[in-house]
Order: sequence, then C-alpha cells, then structure tokens
Amino acid sequence: MTDRMTISVPDEIGGYLRRTGNASAAVSDLVAKAMEQEATTDLLHRAGYRVTPEFVADGSQIAQNTPPVPPDDAAGGGTYGV
Repeated sequence: MTDRMTISVPDEIGGYLRRTGNASAAVSDLVAKAMEQEATTDLLHRAGYRVTPEFVADGSQIAQNTPPVPPDDAAGGGTYGV
C-alpha cells in the first residue's frame, strides 16, 4: 500500500532528490532509517541508557557497558532484562 503526497523541500534537497532518479525511494529509505533510529533510541531509553548526542556519537559505550546476552535469551527462551 502506498500513500501519495506532495511535499515542499529546500532547493538543495530537491536537487538531491532529482539526481537520485527515484525520489520516492530516496525519501522512503531516509524516513525508514529515521524510524529505525527512533525505535532504537526508545529501546535504549527503556533499557536505562541516557541517550545523549555524545552517547550516539560514541556507540562503543553500548558495547562496553552491555553484558553479553545469555545463550537461552539470545535464542528467545530466557528472561534477559526482566
């Protein structure tokens, strides 16, 4: 299913979209990435992380401060984080 709409964008963004050859796909990809980032940020907030611009810029904080997922939980059979 698709939703057709008309949007106004600054000239430089319009130029970029015209150069892509498929403006709809370019916009859809960028919006999907923004939605994924929003979902990830929400997940991190719920897990107790304070997500700041510095935190996002240094993603290694997540790897350094996150305990490994036990094998049962990685397979979906445990209660990790409960």
